[in-house]
Amino acid sequence: SPLSVDQLALSPNPNESPTLKKSTPLISKNTFSWELYGGAVLLQHNFKNGNSGFVDSLNQSLSVYPGYSIGGLVRIKQGRNWNVSVGVEYVEWKDRLDKVFLSESLLEIDQEQVLVQNIRTVRHINTASIMTLPVQLGMSKDIERFRLGMDLGVSYSLVLSQNGRLLKGDSRIVNYSQSEKRFNNFLSARLASYAGFKLTKKVMIVTLCTLGIQ
Repeated sequence: SPLSVDQLALSPNPNESPTLKKSTPLISKNTFSWELYGGAVLLQHNFKNGNSGFVDSLNQSLSVYPGYSIGGLVRIKQGRNWNVSVGVEYVEWKDRLDKVFLSESLLEIDQEQVLVQNIRTVRHINTASIMTLPVQLGMSKDIERFRLGMDLGVSYSLVLSQNGRLLKGDSRIVNYSQSEKRFNNFLSARLASYAGFKLTKKVMIVTLCTLGIQ
């Protein structure tokens, strides 16, 4: 191939012939990496309202029920230890409604009135399907074959579908759906810490925990 001017070194000694410089080849570094992940999702609610009695009953009637998430993201390296990541996640949120209603009524048996206690038990698994779009700034540190990292960012979540039952008032259960909503689209702050082990130069197994508040 043709020689450029900087590759041809002329010797100051006229008895020596021109020589070629030893040039260091440019090292091309891949600044993009991608990840696939999945795991369990735990949803915890804390309702607040002026009517503390009803709010306490509502908080007690809902309990954690495991859902799941799957997702993927692309990391763009910005420096030796810094990166920016964007991705998409599909999440199934679940919680469980448990409520026992007690009421009393009078029944007439053999021309006598008898006080009867009525017990109604409601148990239902509520679900919501959500698409989440996270954008995060991350920092990582490699220690031999291990990688420790942390991501901080925001995400916007689109509620695709929802179905369930919820307490409304002290003695009323209402159904909700995508047309009669319990959840709206929302913005979240999120923090994720992770640890990875490099199997090869291109493959790494990662365990991570993401916390979000919306």
